[in-house]
Amino acid sequence: MTSKAQERKALNEIKEILVQLEPEGYVRTALDGCLEIAADNIDNDFACSMKQRAEAADRDASKYAVLAEQRKAEIEQLNSTNQSLRQDRDTVSELLVKERKQNAEEINRLNGIIAECRKDSDDKEYQIQDMANQILKLKAQVYDLTF
Repeated sequence: MTSKAQERKALNEIKEILVQLEPEGYVRTALDGCLEIAADNIDNDFACSMKQRAEAADRDASKYAVLAEQRKAEIEQLNSTNQSLRQDRDTVSELLVKERKQNAEEINRLNGIIAECRKDSDDKEYQIQDMANQILKLKAQVYDLTF
């Protein structure tokens, strides 16, 4: 079994070899990120490869793709519900506007009736006062005739 010191020495030797290669070369490109994983493996006492990370990332990507599709369907459903609620709101708003207009017309009509009733009441009050005055005059005449 190799020690951590031996692993670090081998990793440094590999780094020295890679430094000699072109940055866009095949081997250096293929090992991009692998040396960092190797250093993490040595430091943390576990074994993980770039391939394992890539496969895990693929699994996660597939899982998140499914989740994204589910969220997309939920969003479409919520948008549909929202559109329906907006239509309901608009319909209710239109009905309220019509009712307000009808109520305003009815209030105006009732206010007209109340005004007529007040006028009639005032006229009747004058008639009653006039009759009361006539009654007083008649009583006075009757009183004068009896005395």
